[in-house]
Amino acid sequence: MQCEAHQILKRNGLYYILMEMGGSYAEGTKYRSYVLESDNILGSYVLKKLLIAESGASGTTNDKIHACTPGMFTIGGNDILYYAGTDDLTNPFFNAVWDLCAAVMTDPL
Repeated sequence: MQCEAHQILKRNGLYYILMEMGGSYAEGTKYRSYVLESDNILGSYVLKKLLIAESGASGTTNDKIHACTPGMFTIGGNDILYYAGTDDLTNPFFNAVWDLCAAVMTDPL
């Protein structure tokens, strides 16, 4: 299992890490994006929730297998999650076509 953290956010006195977790190409394990939470920037962090609960959250099917490399921004009062997604499991991860996806998050944290 591989994990990568991509962004730290602070909201209402709490710290959140946006991260991805997944397996190897050989295992066929999906990459998914998660939120970890702590009251201290140094941790310890607990897994709070899965960010993209269903495939196709961006309105397309290009994220139906993997959704990773998350980053969140607030634009016009909306939390927008940007992430990479692919529906290609026939190639190794590094050969797959990864599209940049975006989804409005109603309750991201």
